[in-house]
Amino acid sequence: MSKWLNDSNLKIKNSKKYMLKFYNNYM
Repeated sequence: MSKWLNDSNLKIKNSKKYMLKFYNNYM
């Protein structure tokens, strides 16, 4: 269970990073 939780947390962090990059490219 905790592994799954960590995995989803990682995905959320990665998507936030990606969104930030994407946003910066367009600004």
